[in-house]
Amino acid sequence: MRALAASLLALAGATTLLLLSNSGMAQGFGQPRQLFPQGEVRVIPPLGRQEEPQSSKEHRPWERPGGTGSRDLEPDEPRQERPAFWAGSGLGGIEVDELTGAIPDSIGILDEAEGGLGLDLWSGSHRDELIHLIRVIPDDMESPALRDLARRVLLSSATPPRRDASTARTGELLRARAERLHALGFHSDLLKLLQSLPREAREDPLLARLQVESALLTGKRAEACRLTEAALAFFPSDPFWQEAQIYCQISEGRESAAYLVLSLLREAGDGDQQVLRLAEAALGDSEVPAIGEASALTLAYLNALDQAPPSSLIEQAPYAFMGVLARQTTLPAAERIALTERAVQFGLLHERALAEAYERQRFQIVVLEDPLAAASAKEGPEARALLYRAAWRATSPQAKLELLEAFRSHAAQEDLELAALRVASELLLDVQPDVVLAPMAPLVVESLLAAGRLEQASLWMAMLRQASRQDGQAQEAYRQAWPLARAAGIEGDGSLDLKTWSSRRALAVDSAQPDHEKTVLRLLLAALEGGREELAMAPLSRSGGAAPPSPSVLYSLQRAAAEARRGETALLVLQLLGGGTLGDDHPQALAESLAALVEVGLRTEARAIAVESLLVQSS
Repeated sequence: MRALAASLLALAGATTLLLLSNSGMAQGFGQPRQLFPQGEVRVIPPLGRQEEPQSSKEHRPWERPGGTGSRDLEPDEPRQERPAFWAGSGLGGIEVDELTGAIPDSIGILDEAEGGLGLDLWSGSHRDELIHLIRVIPDDMESPALRDLARRVLLSSATPPRRDASTARTGELLRARAERLHALGFHSDLLKLLQSLPREAREDPLLARLQVESALLTGKRAEACRLTEAALAFFPSDPFWQEAQIYCQISEGRESAAYLVLSLLREAGDGDQQVLRLAEAALGDSEVPAIGEASALTLAYLNALDQAPPSSLIEQAPYAFMGVLARQTTLPAAERIALTERAVQFGLLHERALAEAYERQRFQIVVLEDPLAAASAKEGPEARALLYRAAWRATSPQAKLELLEAFRSHAAQEDLELAALRVASELLLDVQPDVVLAPMAPLVVESLLAAGRLEQASLWMAMLRQASRQDGQAQEAYRQAWPLARAAGIEGDGSLDLKTWSSRRALAVDSAQPDHEKTVLRLLLAALEGGREELAMAPLSRSGGAAPPSPSVLYSLQRAAAEARRGETALLVLQLLGGGTLGDDHPQALAESLAALVEVGLRTEARAIAVESLLVQSS
């Protein structure tokens, strides 16, 4: 019976293209439209109310340009015959050497101008080892700096590593990269990468599915449905494609065709039962079921049905879905802002997304007249949105900085200080360095450096350095901001060095903490500035902190860096530091990682990680 049902499903995939429903529309879906319009092209509106995510080529100043090169076409691979469908599919992508059927491991979307890490990224490394290291990149990284590094490693165009006795299939490096990009939540970037692949890659089960899911998660329903229709010919036995087909048929008003495929899936006992129950709800045959797990189709159905994702789904959803859930307009505003704050804190969304979320909040004029008092009576995202909007409206620099300090302090209570600093940076661009503002200058420097705005931060440090010779408040502010500026590379040994800073810090703090801070800072600066002999003092003990790093991982990292294996070094750093926040890492792991990155030419990336580490440790 299952074999018969599977055969009927394959037949249904071919025949339902001819079926158009005469019945009414399912609740929450648009008017029936032809899937492939002939003649006049008609624009199919997005299903439901999901917002189109912003795409931006803006990169933080930390990013180090790399190189790019031609795509590796694996000419030694035998040619695979392609079905005639692909010859004129018009589904996007580019032609890459029609003489080969290989999936190009070299392909990427980041070249030198867009932050790529260089054509020689994988030079000297073994393919199997790289594939393993990519697959173990932690997907729960709570670090914007590390996520940015992972993104650029995985998206860079680079010559593939040597095969030697590799057991990996052709294209396995690309599959591993695509899978990790999806798990890390870089859905827009992944979709762009997959769109650039040669047509042969569309026949790969993993890459084909990831492309459809990425299209759904970024609100590109029409593209997802075109790809689904094409894939049905190649993957007739995989229930996912029938599930996606049903969603597309319902969204196009072809209910009879959807009923046919749904009944065949039920008959065969195949498919994701949660997705099938959602399809039944979309057809009007049942109530919306309880949802326990997040998936691309689940979120697409909920959005189409105008149903907010339940709190149980949000709490259990992987990090990769946090940014997508933050864009679900069916959620209450406070929940969306809270998700956006967390996504920015972890580097899953750009800080501009949080600024826009705050700006959408509306408050009465009387509340904005005394925002500090009003915010003290509010809680959570609403209080932070009020303080941010009030700072945006403030007409004097002093008032703006006072409100942003309150905003940062409120965010720190919920471990959102990094997100607050990053989103506040845009409001500080029109505040000019002035000795009158010296007491609040550390906040400005921290915010600008958190967002990677080095040039603006250096102007504030120059003001503090000069004013500190005569002004006591400026001297204290300079002392507070100096470690971060030194780690960022915008401040050297001048009127202040490590020894002087440490003595002043000891006077300001009545505890043993300054000694630990001095030791950690000395190690970080030694790692960033080439003083490897200082690292011989490690390991350090931290009561209640993380355990020292694995000696085997440290050895692998040191050896990869010494042999200039840039991509492998970056992947080992992600493995070593990627779990949780940078503030949880052992100082030796952090220092060795920074030193290794510097050794392979990724000094700016190392400085970004060091700055973030100091920020989260001080919060």
